[in-house]
Amino acid sequence: MPDLTPAEPGAAEPAQPTEPAQPTEPAQTRPAERADPRLAAGPAPASAVSSMDTARPRHVSPSRDVAIAVVYPDLLGTYGDGGNARILAQRLRWRGISAEIVTVPLGIPLPRSCEIYVMGGGEDAPQSLAAAELRAEGSLSAAVSAGAAVLAVCAGVQVIGSRFLAAGGVRDGVGLVDAETLRGLAVRAVGELVVDPDPVLGLPRLSGYENHAGVTQLGAGVRPFGRVVAGVGNGAGVGNGAGVGNGAGVGNGVDGYVAGHVLGTYLHGPVLARNPEVADLLLSWVIGELAPIEHPEVDAEARALRAERLGAVIGRRHESRSRRNAVCGSDADHSAADHSAADDTATDHSSTDHSSTDHSSADRSADKGASHPRAFFSGASYNPFRNRNAASAAWQQAKDRTTSALRRRPPNRRDAS
Repeated sequence: MPDLTPAEPGAAEPAQPTEPAQPTEPAQTRPAERADPRLAAGPAPASAVSSMDTARPRHVSPSRDVAIAVVYPDLLGTYGDGGNARILAQRLRWRGISAEIVTVPLGIPLPRSCEIYVMGGGEDAPQSLAAAELRAEGSLSAAVSAGAAVLAVCAGVQVIGSRFLAAGGVRDGVGLVDAETLRGLAVRAVGELVVDPDPVLGLPRLSGYENHAGVTQLGAGVRPFGRVVAGVGNGAGVGNGAGVGNGAGVGNGVDGYVAGHVLGTYLHGPVLARNPEVADLLLSWVIGELAPIEHPEVDAEARALRAERLGAVIGRRHESRSRRNAVCGSDADHSAADHSAADDTATDHSSTDHSSTDHSSADRSADKGASHPRAFFSGASYNPFRNRNAASAAWQQAKDRTTSALRRRPPNRRDAS
C-alpha cells in the first residue's frame, strides 16, 4: 500500500558527506503526490468554497494516475459506499486512464492532491469524529478549493455541511456546503429512494436506497441534487410522513445538493453502481470531456438493476393506489388520477402546495359526510372516528368484493401422485 505519510522537510536532499549513508528502500511516492503545489497550501476557509460554482475541470496529465480517496472508511463505511471509488476507478480504466484508489483511515493525514474524494454513511459518534478531524486538518477544504470533486453520501452529506445534529447535540461540519441537519424525522427513512436529478446535470431517473433519520435544510443559493419521486431524501417538506420508513411513499421534497464540484445525496446502493451516469458526471468534473466506453454493454447490468428497482417502487406505488381505490369506490379513481398527475408532472414546490390544498379540501368534505379517500388515508389527518358511517360502508363493500372473488377462485388442487 502506498505510504501516505508526508515526507519530512529535506528528506529528498542528498545525504551529507560527513554522515554514513543509510540503506533506504525504493521510493513509493504516489504519482498524485509528486510536485503538487497544492501540498504547500494551508487550510482553506469555509467561505472560500462558496465560489466553486465557477470551478473548471482539472484536465489530469496522462502521465499520472487519477487518485480517488476513500475518506475514513473505518468511520464512514457502514453501507459499503466505498464501492463508489471502485466504480470510478474502473470507468477510468475502461477508457485507458490510469486510476488509483487511496484508502485513508482515521489517523492518516488526508492527502490534498487527490482528484476525487468519496465519503459514505456512518453512525452519530463516528460521524462527529470524522467532521472534527476533517475540519481541524483542512485538507479536504484545500483540495476542493483547488478543483477536486467530492461525492458525499448520507452521513457524508451532513459531515461536509455547516452543522448537524448528533447524539451529543449540534456539531459543526466541515463547511464545504451551506446545509444544516438540525432535526430528525419522526420515523426513520428506510427503503428505496427514487430521484429525478436537476435537469441541468443531464442525468436519468436514479435509483438507490436510504437509511437515515435526518432532515437536511439547504442554504440560499444551494441547488438540490434532484427531486424525490419516492422516498424521503433530505426530508424537508415530507408533510405528514405518509410512506416514510417503508420506501413506498411518494416524495414531495428534494435530495442532496450540488455545489460546484461537490455532490451530496442520500442514495446508497452504492449509488454509482446503480447509476453509472453519475460516476461519469463526477469524472468529467475533474478530467474534462470523457471518451465513450469502448464496450457500452458493461453498463447493461447496472441499468437492468435500476430498471427493475424503479419498476418495483413505482409499481408498489400504483398498487397502493389501486388498493385505496378498491376500498373507497369510484371517487378514489379521480383522486388517484389527480395524485398521479401531480407526481409525474410536478417540477417545483408549487405542485406540493396545490396537493396540500387538495388535502385540506378533502378533510372539509369528510366533515360534511362525503366519502372521500383522502379523508381516510391522508396520514396525520386520518381520524377513524370521524364520519364512521361512510367509512363502515366503504369497508363493507371492500369485504364483499373480496369474499366474492375468493368464491370464484378455483380450489388449489395438488397432484396426488
